[in-house]
Amino acid sequence: MQVLYPISITAALLRVCVTTVRRWEKRGSIRAFRTQGGHRGFALAEIRRVLLRRKRREARQKCSRVVSYARVSSHDQKDDLSRQEETLVHYCKMQGLHLASTHKDIGSGLNSRRKGLVQVMKKITRGGISKLVITYRDKLTHFDFVYLEQFFQCFGTEIVTIAEAKKEEKSMEQELVEDLVAIISSFSGRMYGMRSA
Repeated sequence: MQVLYPISITAALLRVCVTTVRRWEKRGSIRAFRTQGGHRGFALAEIRRVLLRRKRREARQKCSRVVSYARVSSHDQKDDLSRQEETLVHYCKMQGLHLASTHKDIGSGLNSRRKGLVQVMKKITRGGISKLVITYRDKLTHFDFVYLEQFFQCFGTEIVTIAEAKKEEKSMEQELVEDLVAIISSFSGRMYGMRSA
């Protein structure tokens, strides 16, 4: 003879209200037995089955969560920021990805204290984010993209770059010149910003 739990205890074990358990019973999500007194009773095996199903569903939802990130360097590029956001949302819809949130910043790619980037990093380190979607690599960071990529992979997050330019073979000198130009551009942008302020 199996032990049957009353609806109030069943609701407490499932961390829902009694009304929810009744609703689940009506639609067949949980099976109830009737006691000799005519009350509802729920077997422990049935409660465990419902808990396991909920945990699996939550795990699937967490694993399919996607965040996106957009960035521009200055306030006069707000139109570009809006276009990036639209592109990211459209891409996620076309790929059938569940976009949990979009984060954005106005600031230099060299600034590691960008509010939106910090929020993205916090979400990723808490776990449950499968993909970070960006338009171009330099929107995330000007340097050390590979380090960020490896860091995010430790938490099960893949960086998806949707509009990356065609990769071409570059010499070490070309890469160095591009890095120097990016540094100079970033610092000159900061200087102009400080002057205008």
